[in-house]
Amino acid sequence: MLDLLGDEGVAPDALPNVVEPGTFISKLSNDAITTYGLNKVTHSLSHILTHTLTYSLISQDCALVGGTTDSIAAFLASNVNQVGQGVSSLGSTLAIKMLSSKYVSDPSLGIYSHRLGTSLTYSFTHSLTHSLTRSLIEGNQWLVGGASNVGCAILRQESFSEKELIELSAGIDPLTDSPLEYYPLLKIGERFPVNDPKKEPLLEPKPFLPNSNQVDRRKYLHGTHSLLLTHSLTYSLTYLLTYSLRYTAEHS
Repeated sequence: MLDLLGDEGVAPDALPNVVEPGTFISKLSNDAITTYGLNKVTHSLSHILTHTLTYSLISQDCALVGGTTDSIAAFLASNVNQVGQGVSSLGSTLAIKMLSSKYVSDPSLGIYSHRLGTSLTYSFTHSLTHSLTRSLIEGNQWLVGGASNVGCAILRQESFSEKELIELSAGIDPLTDSPLEYYPLLKIGERFPVNDPKKEPLLEPKPFLPNSNQVDRRKYLHGTHSLLLTHSLTYSLTYLLTYSLRYTAEHS
């Protein structure tokens, strides 16, 4: 990677140092706080007069700390602490992280591992200033996971508005699978549970209203959102768990 950056004229010392998530890096200057609006938070309150209330937060001690990815942050926030437990994060795409005692990697399947470290602790301060500190994970652990290109971004691509999503969802039974077998990728290429840069989106056939050439948007939403995402999630988690345990048994 450094060689590639060097070819583009980027000096190694121009890159930031790698630190563990949560590591204090620096306090922000007042100019930076003002420039990026970190001293103001705007809240909109909907009521009969539709007024907007804006107030400021004083952020004199605003600091820059080491961060992490959104799916890892979701895992840590879930309080999962047992090997074999996993957390899925569904947004524009689908990401999965599972706690493992072993490093697991298979590029052909899009499976990779993040080192979680030897231990992780966090503190929670009660409103009455009672403090609780607990150990979340002990030992040298890994987050095994993968990220699919399938996700909710397809809903925007297919022009579902927020109003339409709310109205159509009210008429969909979430416990009933759609007969439409879609693979709703935004474009060609998938990363997980198989690394296939040539995998094509599947959004056909579209359901039509009776005696009409108009698409039945409720059934289309059901097929796009429910079946594939649910099956993709359960399949990926099951496969990830099975693969990790098999790998652990073979390499322990």
